[in-house]
Amino acid sequence: MKEIILFDYGNTLIYEDIFDGYSGGKAIYKYLKQNKTNISENDFSKELLFLYSKAKEYRDMQIEVSFISMLEQLKKKYNLEFSISDLDIEKIYWDNSGKPRVVDGAIELLLYLKNKGYRVGVISNISFSSINLRKRLEELFCCIDFEIVVSSSDVKVRKPSKKIFSLALNKEWKALCFIGDEYNTDIIGALNANIKPIWITKDKISNIECVKDLSAIKRLF
Repeated sequence: MKEIILFDYGNTLIYEDIFDGYSGGKAIYKYLKQNKTNISENDFSKELLFLYSKAKEYRDMQIEVSFISMLEQLKKKYNLEFSISDLDIEKIYWDNSGKPRVVDGAIELLLYLKNKGYRVGVISNISFSSINLRKRLEELFCCIDFEIVVSSSDVKVRKPSKKIFSLALNKEWKALCFIGDEYNTDIIGALNANIKPIWITKDKISNIECVKDLSAIKRLF
């Protein structure tokens, strides 16, 4: 069985600006090729934001609602068609809803692990597809091969459910650890899946490996 080191995405490897879904909606509106109800750019963007707010109600139940499913709801409700694919729409929306920034020490740590021969992967609670999550990782970490990239959007469940981990590992991989910054999702999720957690935090908890930042992880490998 192949071994792998797993990471969370948001605030672990990447910081993102405050989510601006309204700007994302405006960015994709221009790709409408059919708009029989003449929904305005403003109303379209607000409607998509409303669906995002409704989706949050499911997250406490560890259920993910994907961006593409929200888009399909809008397309059906207003009889809309786009000139490009749903995945392309999703990427444009995400790219225009906030600017990503690599967390300090992330590139150095990933290169260190690569040079040591470790495989790495990402499991993320996010409404965007694994395909576009992988594209973003490739854009920001062009020298790193992420062998597992799984988003909750594709598997419909969120951390801390152990199901997202088992689906990601697929009986082919053994996770050496899961590295994340959120206790209630990343750390509890790893424990639920019987994976060693590494918590990026200033706190200290007995029986859990805690590190203050990514650079401190090197000493563990």
